[in-house]
Amino acid sequence: MSLPINKGLDLTPAQWIAAWAGFFLSAGLAHVLVALGYLSRNWAIIPVIIGFGAPPAIVGWLKSRKQGRS
Repeated sequence: MSLPINKGLDLTPAQWIAAWAGFFLSAGLAHVLVALGYLSRNWAIIPVIIGFGAPPAIVGWLKSRKQGRS
């Protein structure tokens, strides 16, 4: 039995677009929050990680719900 290596995320194109849009929006938000002093630089990565991970999960969940109804 072998394990698949070097296999990236198995995302659809819509999920990749959502991931990158979420990444850039959350990075901008984190930058503004750090610049205004509401967020420390050490914690600024947390919104970026959430912004990159949550949108593809939501798109995948909506897609699975849509396929389940048909």
